[in-house]
Amino acid sequence: PALSSRSRAAAPLRGASAHPARRTLRASTSRVRASAEDAPVAEQKTKMVVAVTGATGFVGKALVDRLMADGHEVRILTRNAISARLAMPNAALNGAKFYSWDTVKGKIEWYEAVSGCTGVVNLAGAPISSPWNAEYKKTLVKSRIVTTKRVVDAINALPVDERP
Repeated sequence: PALSSRSRAAAPLRGASAHPARRTLRASTSRVRASAEDAPVAEQKTKMVVAVTGATGFVGKALVDRLMADGHEVRILTRNAISARLAMPNAALNGAKFYSWDTVKGKIEWYEAVSGCTGVVNLAGAPISSPWNAEYKKTLVKSRIVTTKRVVDAINALPVDERP
């Protein structure tokens, strides 16, 4: 339908919000972003060395990507280093180090992985995306307790000056 000159003037622009407050908010946030991008880059803070368990999970992958993008050293603590490298090719190509915990033989490389780290992030555990019933809830809790104990044991096994 054709619009009269009067209704054309009152019609909002395509893609613009019908609410002036929203339009103002969008405009003000875009100005903030533009000025932040134009600001001089501050010197990078001290490089961190971060050990991450659960790095192949949803949150872990995003965390590893961000840490590496920010120039930090990342050490990935996993049950299977080969599978983790395949699941995270960008991290492997960009220099992340992978350490495994052989749950069958009991061999654990996590002790050397946490040595000298700035921090440790523990995200490991059974997936939360599986259906939850009473038995699976026990599995969720146990998986987190076992992994946390392994990380704490690895940290406590180190001399005090090498602990995160």
